[in-house]
Amino acid sequence: AAAAAAAAAEEEEEARVEKASENGRGRSRTRSATAAHEDNDQSHSGSESEGSSSLAKSNGSGGSHKEGEEEEEEDQAVPAFPLDTPPAPEVVCCEASADPDFLAVWMFFDIFGKDLMLPDFSLDALDTALSVPAHAAGLRSLILRFLRKFYVANAMSNWETVFARFISKFDPALGSRLSPLAAATVADRTTALRILLESGFEYSSKLQRILSEKEPSDLRPAPLGIDRNGSGYWLITDEHQSLRVYAHENIYDASQPAPAVTRVAINLHELGELVERLETEREKLRPYKKKDKDNCIECGSPDHPDRFLLCDTCDFGCHLQCHLPPLPVVPGGSWFCPNCRHAALCETAEAAFKRLTTVVAKRETRQRALMRLRRNIGLDSSNILFDGSRRSQRVVTYFDLDV
Repeated sequence: AAAAAAAAAEEEEEARVEKASENGRGRSRTRSATAAHEDNDQSHSGSESEGSSSLAKSNGSGGSHKEGEEEEEEDQAVPAFPLDTPPAPEVVCCEASADPDFLAVWMFFDIFGKDLMLPDFSLDALDTALSVPAHAAGLRSLILRFLRKFYVANAMSNWETVFARFISKFDPALGSRLSPLAAATVADRTTALRILLESGFEYSSKLQRILSEKEPSDLRPAPLGIDRNGSGYWLITDEHQSLRVYAHENIYDASQPAPAVTRVAINLHELGELVERLETEREKLRPYKKKDKDNCIECGSPDHPDRFLLCDTCDFGCHLQCHLPPLPVVPGGSWFCPNCRHAALCETAEAAFKRLTTVVAKRETRQRALMRLRRNIGLDSSNILFDGSRRSQRVVTYFDLDV
């Protein structure tokens, strides 16, 4: 019995050793097959890279002028540019936003940015990039993106020369001042960016299609309001609650080919001062007298009542010919006299100031709470999940402030 047991144990040991050796051979065959497969993949990818590089060389040598070329494929989402992150407060420079072309550039991004799959830019970042060449890395990426779409595909090595040559097609004098771009003035850089963006309406079939699908009201955002003297105010903001306010002087004066545009506020403090200044002007307005309700508020004459334009708020009115600018017929829609128009501007500007102040206060409160958590218990803010209703703060734009 002992001998039989020993023989059985020896047979089991031989079977175990044989099975282990077979498993080892199987693993070695698997490793060799995997290595061979990886070698084939590397050789295949190498051939593909050689083919793609040769294709790129052929495309570069053949030139890639894209005038009138149809854009059949949709744009893919691109990585966020540095322009979508606000710079540190001590780095922010607001020289470029003093130029009226900056307002046109920002409105282009606001109206067409989502359709072109552009990131949500920061006002301070865009302003600083245009003002200080040392912080223009994001601006370079933006210019290259549009150059490739509208003009030339291979513009990496000599993009400044290509950019200056492209702008020269529209403004030769400006194009001659753009090379190098860092030596150009802030106004020239801002104007050149506006020309580059607006050239898409001529060179980009996709942008032309987007433009045709837009409503006229989407292409001409309503102002924040119009004051007693006929100056319109536009407020632009971003998701970081940065803001710029512009005043268009005498927008109703047809004698001026291009109304003067002035930047009147660049932060929340200056917006508050603007609200106070408008309220002071409102208090100085001469109120209309009830006995003059049948008289023109401009000339004081009751003649030609059939050519009166009545205010939808106070029922005072003026002659069509006394209106600024003069009107041939009674316009459709609502009309407000200068006093009521100025009062509406004050109310809308004050509402915008309060809403932005509330958003900024909530953001600062949350930042202080995060700093306390980080200081007291060493909690990383990236590990905190906020409720969706708290994360999405409503931002005031000129679309929300239509009067």
